[in-house]
Amino acid sequence: MYRYNRKTNVWDAPTTMPYSARELTAQLLPNGFIHIAGGTDGTYRNYSYWYDPYNNTWTAKNNLPVAWVDGRVGNLPDGRTLIFGGSVNGSGTRVTTAYIYDPDLDTYELAASMPVAVGNHVAATMADGRIISVAGVLDGNNVNSLNTQIFDPATMSWYLGAEQPIAHGNYPSVAATPCGPV
Repeated sequence: MYRYNRKTNVWDAPTTMPYSARELTAQLLPNGFIHIAGGTDGTYRNYSYWYDPYNNTWTAKNNLPVAWVDGRVGNLPDGRTLIFGGSVNGSGTRVTTAYIYDPDLDTYELAASMPVAVGNHVAATMADGRIISVAGVLDGNNVNSLNTQIFDPATMSWYLGAEQPIAHGNYPSVAATPCGPV
């Protein structure tokens, strides 16, 4: 991992991550720390750490309840984060599993399941606080998803949005704008 220093216009190497992994989740928390969790180095991991970019340090946190690969994460309006989708416990099977992570308490709570199991998907937190998950690959790695899945923090539940006109898989991009469109 490298970090870009905008003041010096240089990429530098921060303190090495505590473990080597790919397909992990990473999310900026309201406190300015970056929460990383899960991933694989050939073995699914349930590790959880915070990176402090101000002091260039890593701090171990409570592990994920399951070993998780390829999950996505979005910020909830109350400062917690939602981790969802991907694969768990080394199965390789796509899941609908979702957990809410509370950074103040360093705890995970099981959340409502997604309507459709998906991996290699992308997600964004929309201006109104809802979290949108789009595209990705359905179980079996051969079928790209047309699904749009939306988590509503007001009801703490998921629902299906309009299908995409074209199926996309394997990490396309998505961005939410401040005025509403994604």
